[in-house]
Amino acid sequence: MQYQEITIQVAEEFNEILIAELTQCNYDSFLEDENNILKAYILENDFIENDLKELQTKYSEIFTFSYVHSPLAEQNWNAQWEADYPPVFIDDKCVIKAHFHQIEQKYPYEIWITPKMSFGTGHHDTTSLMIKTQWSINHKDKNVLDAGTGTGVLAIMAEKLGAKRIDAYDIDEWSVTNTIENIALNDCKNISIQQGIITNVNLLQEYDIILANIQRNVLLEEIKHYAKKLIKDGFLLVSGFYEKDVNVLVEDAQKNQLKYEQHFVQNDWSVILFKKSV
Repeated sequence: MQYQEITIQVAEEFNEILIAELTQCNYDSFLEDENNILKAYILENDFIENDLKELQTKYSEIFTFSYVHSPLAEQNWNAQWEADYPPVFIDDKCVIKAHFHQIEQKYPYEIWITPKMSFGTGHHDTTSLMIKTQWSINHKDKNVLDAGTGTGVLAIMAEKLGAKRIDAYDIDEWSVTNTIENIALNDCKNISIQQGIITNVNLLQEYDIILANIQRNVLLEEIKHYAKKLIKDGFLLVSGFYEKDVNVLVEDAQKNQLKYEQHFVQNDWSVILFKKSV
């Protein structure tokens, strides 16, 4: 099968938006390389350059991106992906791995995933920041909401930490399908997954913990909804933004009765923990 490789230059915080959009256009795999270049792959027969031009127009007032495309020769895509996909180790406490990884050492937390794209597999700094901060929150017998679940990694960690119910949702159909696969791989029993956004999925009235690893602009739009869904003294954990954005998110959260607890930084990416004050 002949593939097209599209190399996209865009601010890293907008990769997730482009991945979600391109998935709807039949792109089936993505890579973020060491230079923060997003690469997208699609079968030659499915490639329509006008799809990219329409996305440039659609998001022109929010961000810009440029691209080049070129054909790729046939190759063993599974073998290539496995070669490019290392396991993720987080603080000697957690490993995120695929079926082809041979790891003899045992870790307190082991998460199995089927890797189909880079975001949400644990390789991104925001995912590891979220997981490390989750460890500081008591999940035992708690109700947890995972907003924009991606591959379901945070929801899976929540169950491993003892949560009794985890509701997860994502706007992207691919993410829902992949999360279902990963829930099964990890033999999780307490996670349910829906497609949609926070205003149109079926949720509980209140949650003890809400997790949201989403880009900054979406967080600013949705923090008010998260606040309404939290019990008093409940925790909101957010990431998906740079350290320079911490202040604006804290200010918006405080307007919604969310008290800043702490934040951490890793390679300029940040995570913030809030607690509902009323």
